Amino acid sequence: MKQKCIYILLILLAGILPYTSQARSLEIAREKYRVLYIQSSDNQYLIKERKALLEKAFREADIPVDLYYLSLRTHDVEASYSLKMLRDNLDTYNENLPDIILTVNDDALNFVMASEHSIVLKTPIVFSNVIIPLPIIKDFTRITGQLETIDYRQAYELGKRLFGEVDELQVVYGFQREDFHLKDTADSQLKDIPEFTFLRELSDKGPEDTPIDTVRDPRTVRHALTISNDLPTVWPRDQLTSYYKKVNPVRRFGIKACGEYLFPGFMSYQFQPFIGVTNAYFFDEGFQEAMPHGVIGGYFNTVGRQVDKAVDNCLRILKGEPAESIPIDTGLRIPIFDWKLMQYWGISKDLLPEGSVIVNEPFVVKYKKTLIIGGMAGILLIILFMSYLIRFSREIRSNRNSSVKKLHEEQERIRTTINAVSDCIVSLDCKETIVSINPAAQKLLELDEQSMLLKNRHISSFVKLSPRYKRDPFWFHKLVARSAETHEEQSLPEGSLLELRSGRSLQISGICRSLFMNGIRVGTLFAFRDCTDKLRQEQFLEFSMAAGDVYTWQINIEKKEITFHESFFATNGIDREVPTLGKDEFISLLHPDDRELWIHELDEVIGNTKVDKCKLQVRLKLPVGYVWFEFRLSSIPVVTDDRKNIRLFGICLSIQKLKETESVMQKVLEEAKESDRIKSEFLANMSHEIRTPLNVIVGFSTIINEVEDEEKAQFFELITKNCDTLLRTINDILDISRVESGFPFQFKVCYLKKFLSEVWSDEQSLFEDTDVEFFLEVPDDECLVETDVFRLRQMLEQLIRNARNFTIEGSVTLGYRYRTDDKYVIIYVRDTGLGIAPEDRQIVFERFYKLDKFTSGGGLGLSLCKEIVQRFNGSIQVTDGLHGKGTCVIVNLPVHQVQ
Repeated sequence: MKQKCIYILLILLAGILPYTSQARSLEIAREKYRVLYIQSSDNQYLIKERKALLEKAFREADIPVDLYYLSLRTHDVEASYSLKMLRDNLDTYNENLPDIILTVNDDALNFVMASEHSIVLKTPIVFSNVIIPLPIIKDFTRITGQLETIDYRQAYELGKRLFGEVDELQVVYGFQREDFHLKDTADSQLKDIPEFTFLRELSDKGPEDTPIDTVRDPRTVRHALTISNDLPTVWPRDQLTSYYKKVNPVRRFGIKACGEYLFPGFMSYQFQPFIGVTNAYFFDEGFQEAMPHGVIGGYFNTVGRQVDKAVDNCLRILKGEPAESIPIDTGLRIPIFDWKLMQYWGISKDLLPEGSVIVNEPFVVKYKKTLIIGGMAGILLIILFMSYLIRFSREIRSNRNSSVKKLHEEQERIRTTINAVSDCIVSLDCKETIVSINPAAQKLLELDEQSMLLKNRHISSFVKLSPRYKRDPFWFHKLVARSAETHEEQSLPEGSLLELRSGRSLQISGICRSLFMNGIRVGTLFAFRDCTDKLRQEQFLEFSMAAGDVYTWQINIEKKEITFHESFFATNGIDREVPTLGKDEFISLLHPDDRELWIHELDEVIGNTKVDKCKLQVRLKLPVGYVWFEFRLSSIPVVTDDRKNIRLFGICLSIQKLKETESVMQKVLEEAKESDRIKSEFLANMSHEIRTPLNVIVGFSTIINEVEDEEKAQFFELITKNCDTLLRTINDILDISRVESGFPFQFKVCYLKKFLSEVWSDEQSLFEDTDVEFFLEVPDDECLVETDVFRLRQMLEQLIRNARNFTIEGSVTLGYRYRTDDKYVIIYVRDTGLGIAPEDRQIVFERFYKLDKFTSGGGLGLSLCKEIVQRFNGSIQVTDGLHGKGTCVIVNLPVHQVQ
């Protein structure tokens, strides 16, 4: 009943699971799939290699997979124990179900199916390397894999092919469950073979009680063919040895199917070769490691093929294909043999089936024909090559003799040419030692015949080289090093100093260039000429130009370089060995405002054939700062239209003094214009300020005798008031003139608190009969100020009058602030009047400036105040009054501390 229920449950699951599988394939792709790998082998070598192949195959697949391993122990324990261990392990996956169960070997698959675990019933199963599955496999619908077939007939035919005919064939099997099945397989496959004599069962009862189904006693058989499914461990070693030693070992071999429990010493005795019919131990090239029991070879399905097939089935299921739609097939078996055992048993390669694979075959044996053919071809090539070398060496010898002759002729021609030129030429090696020297150089350097014998001496022992305007004993060495680094010739500017051993100095020009052969530096060529007389003539011109700050320069368009006369750098304090500037370096020296002008004008000269001269005024950055120069540029006309070959040159002269003079003249001109404007403005204002009170005085004086006494008093008051105004205006003009002209002030120490109190008391009359109050704010501490008391009072009275004139109601405050640790005292006059806009607070101190054109006054008061404060070494400024109302004039004056 229980079994029927299980079958019904399996049928229901078979109907539901396909839909579940289809639904899972439509899920959003998980991060990784889970594959549970269960195996039951005890061969550690095989376990390790199969695991490595599985991991590699899944890693190279396009589906991410996590492998979980379970090794099932079955051979040396009770089946119930193995089953319990499997179920306990499967329970650990209840939370995270595997997507596939992959089993390897018979026991692994059979125990998984027999466990009847819920995970097994839910999860697709893929099996590999299975020979005899349990019958219940037909009840599992979601299962697929690859079965291994046992072909005893094929092994029998292979044995006869390798060893010849046999008298009798016996099949021996052990006590495992699959061995009894293999017994039936051997019986059915070999029963029509005349040599097939008996089946022998070896069980744990021992050889004495073992029943033998046989036609005759195997000890009478001379040439026996033994097919062994499993040689047992229950036989003692001596019994096995005595049994096989009594049988003639000639023409005898065994067919080995399994062998997990094969007696280890049996194969090591090498009583007979064995032919395998299963791949329980075979693993590609690791034949001896995987099959340690003397198997010479057989037909195998390799572990690599098994793994590839199993992984392919797993991937198909993970991609959504139902397991039941993947048919169970059998593996492809190929003949594979071990070379060492073939040699031991004297088996020739010619006896092997077609397409056989031989492992552990030495390289020389495996590729013997290829090596022989290659060796013969190599010998032939060597002979041909030697013939070619002999012929080639003869040609080289002939060509060399011809070349040597031509070389000597060319050397003589070059030597004659070098000796004939007027320029001095010295050849140096890499250590700057003289190798050769031409007559012109010998004469110029004052070398006699005895000195010429000492050619292998350093050049510095004969001469010393240095720049024209700088003593540098290592200068020539630096030029040589730069030429070696850049692979370009380095110029010696005209005027370079050459000091001879005699003490005489010459001015020379020339070049030095490093010589290379096949990319390796071999020496230096030093060519120069005496330009002393030429430079003396040029120096006269140079002195004249230097006196006027004029320098020559030229532009190399192709190299984008600008070269100045050396005096340009020396005169302007620039320490530079090479008088050449790159384009970018020169432009960086230009003032940023002049760079665009320079580039535009230069492009105009280069690109326009009609323009051959131009003049530019630019600023160059020198150690002292930016200096004005005028560059006058001229070009040599060219016949072709290629403007790249144009030569540009000219002079540059310093116009800094001219620019400074122009600046001074411009400033003087602006000051003159400003003075003229101020004069005109002054005359206009004074004309108005003087004419107005004079008109009042003259007018009222004319009619004063024609009016009544009461009106006469008013007229006298008006005349007096305008006389005061006229007098004040004239006094302001005179005072500001005195201050500006530097009229000396009478400085003395003043007690500021007392002084302000007196000024406040004297100015009270201005505020009588008005709505304006006059306050005094002074601190408790006295403050000493060194000042001209008269001018200070004059300034304060002016500020107080201004505050009174522009304040209709409110207050005017006179005061000062001072702390004993301050260096300045702050005097202020603050009002609550109309105030002054921020934009007018600077210009109110200019002469004749009036915020209100209709008020009285000449606009000189604040100007006079400013001049007085400046003479006091102080400052004056205008700010807002209290709470932003009115105006506050602040004066800062230096103080003397009260001791």
